[in-house]
Amino acid sequence: VAEYVETQLPENAVFISMQHSGSVRYYAGRMSVRYDALPSDWLTRAVEFLSSQGVDSYVLLEGWEHDQFFAHFRDDPTAALVKRAPVLRFREIALYALTPHAGEPPATLEVPESAAVLGAVPPAPTPTLVLGKK
Repeated sequence: VAEYVETQLPENAVFISMQHSGSVRYYAGRMSVRYDALPSDWLTRAVEFLSSQGVDSYVLLEGWEHDQFFAHFRDDPTAALVKRAPVLRFREIALYALTPHAGEPPATLEVPESAAVLGAVPPAPTPTLVLGKK
């Protein structure tokens, strides 16, 4: 997952997660925000603000986190975007795009079990976030 995020997604992106917030930052060099630290009525606000600043937003969840995510953001309309097909799925991990883009979302990339990296993976450079870059 980290390799896909690092090589296929914008550097100037934020990943809203909990379980994988540290790994996406450490291994993919991307900024992360723990969804359990966001107020329950702030998901849409956060995505809209980041989008207005040229920053794409994604949600990265383990299978068991979906119910917790929806319970936390139960009244937030942006949470419904996590009910559509993910951009990527590996094992029980799913990555969803939240930033509105023209056109249909791409088909889900199903990462095969054989793609699992066994062994030490070096950390990515420390992430930076540039606001106002479009």
